[in-house]
Amino acid sequence: MGNPEWVVLKCEVLPSYSLKLWFEDGSIRLYDMTPLLSRKGYAPLKDKALFMRGRVFAGSIVWNDDIDLD
Repeated sequence: MGNPEWVVLKCEVLPSYSLKLWFEDGSIRLYDMTPLLSRKGYAPLKDKALFMRGRVFAGSIVWNDDIDLD
């Protein structure tokens, strides 16, 4: 049995605070992170250097031990 279709396989972090995501089901989507940046848990991502370090780990997007996006 494969991964659920929502599992992220690849991520391209864009300087516009967006993520280009490739999913298990073959779809590719652009996700705008700017609405989340006003939330306490995601506010540190306003730091462009930190935001640009986003990567795929275990099917989700992570930035550090404290910030991830499932």
